[in-house]
Amino acid sequence: MLRTPYNYDRNAVSQDTALVCSEDTLTQQNFKEDADLNIMLRKYGVAPVSEPNWEEVDFSNIGSYHDAMNAIVAAQEQFDALPAEERVKHDNDPGKFMDYWNQRIVEAEKAKIAEAKAAKKAEANSSVDPTPVVDADKEPTE
Repeated sequence: MLRTPYNYDRNAVSQDTALVCSEDTLTQQNFKEDADLNIMLRKYGVAPVSEPNWEEVDFSNIGSYHDAMNAIVAAQEQFDALPAEERVKHDNDPGKFMDYWNQRIVEAEKAKIAEAKAAKKAEANSSVDPTPVVDADKEPTE
């Protein structure tokens, strides 16, 4: 018999053949963290390091447009290999990710310069003379 919309009721067949689970579920939600793949990877140290060193980027090997495009593809693959949480922080945009790290590098350099200036200022304001003390009773050793 050929099925047509006039002699076949899809809703009735669906009701007759549907899987109905009326009993309570036996799934225990207190074990859901044990089954989460991301948590297991972090637990056993398989996830990548949280703060990679982005200062070590070398573009000296790019000589042609083809090389540049291959470098872009490789960079995208490295970005895609990051944990999902890290990519979401930057809206899944490698450009925003690099801007964030470049800003952190600039801030770290500014902090180093400020520390050096503060140390120099503290040394200049110090009341202790930095020259070595020479005992008047002994011969100078040089």
